[in-house]
Amino acid sequence: MHPTLENPHLDSCKEIIAALNHCHATAGWRQYFGACNHLKYKLNDCLTEDYHARRSVNAAEAKARINKAKASWKDLGLDSAAESHK
Repeated sequence: MHPTLENPHLDSCKEIIAALNHCHATAGWRQYFGACNHLKYKLNDCLTEDYHARRSVNAAEAKARINKAKASWKDLGLDSAAESHK
């Protein structure tokens, strides 16, 4: 399964999505026998790249939030709480 293709964060895959939709609209019964599969595989690759890019950004943001929380705990003298959240 893939996410809803109308998401605005999928700008990098927009051309492939349009081509796949066009293929499904014009291929008729041939789409059931693989006429659009090459576009589907390209879309899967594009969505995977987008997922990994967003995942790395989210991980970096989470790490920054954790470090900020640890610094706040340290400032408040709650070093043991900062150590328990490693």
